[in-house]
Amino acid sequence: MSPISTQALSLDHPDRDTLHLLVQSPSVLFVYWQLSARKRDMIQEHFGFTWQSLHPTLRVYDITGLHFDGSTACEVSELPLPQGESCFLHGFHQGRVYIADLGILNDRGQFLPILRSNKVESPLSAPHVNQDQLRIGQLPPLTFRVITPEAYEHFSAYSVYIPKAIDREPGGDSD
Repeated sequence: MSPISTQALSLDHPDRDTLHLLVQSPSVLFVYWQLSARKRDMIQEHFGFTWQSLHPTLRVYDITGLHFDGSTACEVSELPLPQGESCFLHGFHQGRVYIADLGILNDRGQFLPILRSNKVESPLSAPHVNQDQLRIGQLPPLTFRVITPEAYEHFSAYSVYIPKAIDREPGGDSD
């Protein structure tokens, strides 16, 4: 894990919800986030668990050539949300388009998104840079595991739900 301070990067208010993705190189992305105490408290109260027991998770979607609706992606990478408010992530492919979600895992292991980032496109090749300049202050990136997300047939903007049983008896009244 490689958290770094984002004070110089973000002009957001300290109690504002944000998730931002930046390209560091063709294979490395930088992500920073802020989750307000208000939103965190609301989520904890709703689920009745502490924030850490809700398994905060970061997902990065490869959405190259797709209209991303939250369920379609060429590839999905996932890792537990690192401590701090930022990290470098590596293992991405050049010339691809990425977007990230910060969310939690419910008691069934389903990912519930809370924040969505901006889209970024990784360059086709890295620009020529003096390698001595890169070593100063560069932190080691994190690595994801690639997953196959579960399709949600019953999803609203606020929750994943199981539909009520449908009355399968023929006829009208059930008297």
